Order: sequence, then structure tokens, then C-alpha cells
Amino acid sequence: MTKLLLSLAFVAVLSGCAGSPMHTSSLPQNQLQQLDNYTLCKAYTPRELYTPSASIINEVARRGINCGAIYQYGGGTQGLEQGLRMMQGQPATSQTSGGAAKGTAFLKSESKSGLNKICYYDRTGSVYAITIASTEICPLSQ
Repeated sequence: MTKLLLSLAFVAVLSGCAGSPMHTSSLPQNQLQQLDNYTLCKAYTPRELYTPSASIINEVARRGINCGAIYQYGGGTQGLEQGLRMMQGQPATSQTSGGAAKGTAFLKSESKSGLNKICYYDRTGSVYAITIASTEICPLSQ
């Protein structure tokens, strides 16, 4: 019971941190319109346990910005990817230099989010996403 309360308190503190995607998603429309593009795109980018709110998606669409060119989320799934590779008998590590994977990234999947499309890429085991207009086609490689 104590662990549950501590976990809930931790989530409440994190969601209240200014600049966090959860906090940004909770802002009223008039405050969203005053945000810089970087903070807005950070809140627009989906990740583990977080999906952008409709107000964030609408504000990005209203501005007509390409969040994939402004902000890219690079964390979270690498450990899962390594575990999956190990279970499939593939090498657990990817070739990286300075924290960024080298080589060509290939389209892995795509999903729609409002008026945008999120293209997911795999570059030697590192997964990242870019956001484009839903009318565009995800490039096959990057």
C-alpha cells in the first residue's frame, strides 16, 4: 500500500513539472498558443506510457509545424529492443557512437495521430520517430 501511494505521488510530481509532456498536455488552449515550438513538439511526440492530448495535436496542426524536424524522442525502448533481439538469437547491442546509432534507418511502422502521421524507424536496433503530415508518405529510409 505504501509503495502504491509513493508511486502515485511520484507520478503527480512528474506530471506537474513545467516542460514535461504531461504538464504541457494539461495546459489550457490559450497557454498552448504561447508555448515555443520545441516544448510543444516535445509534448506532441508519443512515447512509453504517454500519448499527446487532442489539444496538443490541434495546436501543432494549427501552427503547421513539422515536429519531427524539431524534436525526436530517443529513449525508452532500447532495452526492450535488446531483449527481443536476444530472444531471437540476434546480437543484443547495436553499433553506436556518441549515443547515436550509425547507418541508415529503415521504416519500421507508422501510425496516425490527428492530422499527422508518425513514422517509426529502426537504425541498427535504435528506434526513433518523426512526425509528418498525414497526407505525406513516410520515407522508406532516413
